[in-house]
Amino acid sequence: MRATTEPASRSLATAIDTALCGSLVRAARECLVAAIGNVDILLEMLSGMTALFSED
Repeated sequence: MRATTEPASRSLATAIDTALCGSLVRAARECLVAAIGNVDILLEMLSGMTALFSED
């Protein structure tokens, strides 16, 4: 069985790709959480406006 090793430049590139992917996923997750929060706020505002302007 022969041990294989990656060239240093390739392993560095792999490490950078992994870090960037992790950062992008984290950023996308944070963006999605913020968007969901904004939608929740908008729905609450619409509910309040509906209650305010609805006729009993």
